[in-house]
Amino acid sequence: MSLCCLLIETIECYRLGWPSSSAKELRDLQNDPLNSKVPESHYKLSGPFQNEKFSSEVAFKKFFEEPKHKEYFPDVDGAVFYTAIRCGLLHQAQTKGSWLILASGKQWDDAPSQKSVNRNCFSQALKACFDAFLEELERAAWVDDPWKNAGKKIWWLAQTS
Repeated sequence: MSLCCLLIETIECYRLGWPSSSAKELRDLQNDPLNSKVPESHYKLSGPFQNEKFSSEVAFKKFFEEPKHKEYFPDVDGAVFYTAIRCGLLHQAQTKGSWLILASGKQWDDAPSQKSVNRNCFSQALKACFDAFLEELERAAWVDDPWKNAGKKIWWLAQTS
């Protein structure tokens, strides 16, 4: 599930064209002299980058709110997933709020008696979602938004790595 969290945040940053999901990092990159030397205007970072608009939490919420992702994750609440699963695993290597990660059951079950995510169903759905994103890129022209956004992420990744 930790790897699923990493993939979700990565997909969403490519989909949105965010070089980072950290508002502070985005502000730092915007102020970097490199930002004035970008080869194409759509790679240029223009803010203001505010915490409520650019953050890991927003990336997760946007991911699960995206209509085409709802097909794969119909019941998942992005805010709950971010706090209970992603932050729990990342910061404490455990879930929060009595959430369980199981190998069976429903993909997402937020029943008060037992909150759980089925890691097998979830990871299979995420793989299908990732494959659909790759297919979207394959169908898109280089000048279309999916490639413009992915290109922005790729350009900044290459420059800052």
